Amino acid sequence: MKVFLSWSGSKSKRVAEILNEWFPLMIQAVKPFFSPDMEKGTRWETEIIEKLRDSKIGISCLTRKNMNEPWVLFEAGALWGAGAQVCPFLVDLASEDIKGPLAQFQHTEFNKEDIRKLMNLINRKLECPLSEKLLNQTFDNNWPHLEKKLQNLLTEKHRYQLIKDEKGKFWFVYLTQDGEIIYTSERKYDTKKDCLNEIKIIRETGSIAQIEDITNENLPSE
Repeated sequence: MKVFLSWSGSKSKRVAEILNEWFPLMIQAVKPFFSPDMEKGTRWETEIIEKLRDSKIGISCLTRKNMNEPWVLFEAGALWGAGAQVCPFLVDLASEDIKGPLAQFQHTEFNKEDIRKLMNLINRKLECPLSEKLLNQTFDNNWPHLEKKLQNLLTEKHRYQLIKDEKGKFWFVYLTQDGEIIYTSERKYDTKKDCLNEIKIIRETGSIAQIEDITNENLPSE
């Protein structure tokens, strides 16, 4: 059974990636669609529209940054219009935080029993569902893996790294603790001070959706 994983922004993408790996561990018959897994050369718009139409369940991975993003709302609307069950998965939110169109759908919060209910829903949609006993045993065995992955994601600290190129220009990248690049600056700066000022603006205004969870201690000094 096809399950569409909808995301927008770095944190949401990483949650979708974790669910993409975890769902088949839980139920082998579940076939998640995670857009970064599309083959090279695929016409992405055509492929996404097809998967939206064919999926029985859509999981919208929502964060404070993306819950009103047009693309997230578009995919939720397309899934609902195709008759799929839309299930917002709240990453750093509570149900009362959701406003607008997505507020009409039953949400899943990051806790064991809520995610168990989500897996029960997915299981019921299968042509040959697992027995309740087997599903609960499988869930209890695999829950610690999911809990650890999501908890690490929500609590990790991010950092900036300034880079000076061979022409003396400055730019920056935004990294996880493991060194994964979340964001690369869109331009280069003549001085280190200019580059640091841009980082401070991003930190204070949240003007770039991909930049999340910035802490003062990770801001490089001049």
